[in-house]
Amino acid sequence: VGTPSPPLTVFLPDAANVDALVERMNRLFLHGAMRPAMRKSITNAVNKVSASDPVARVKLALYLTLTSVDYQVQK
Repeated sequence: VGTPSPPLTVFLPDAANVDALVERMNRLFLHGAMRPAMRKSITNAVNKVSASDPVARVKLALYLTLTSVDYQVQK
């Protein structure tokens, strides 16, 4: 039931570049329909996580995207 968890390793190459990471989430989960305010919120949150912890950055970006109202409406 629900969305299967994607393997985090797929997103790790983008973890250092937050804009690329958020855009990937946008394309994959929201079909390119991420609102600018949501993009900014996710980008700001992920930027607060140290770049030396790429797994935490990916997990946070995924969590914020998949729990957003926009994703819940899209599915």
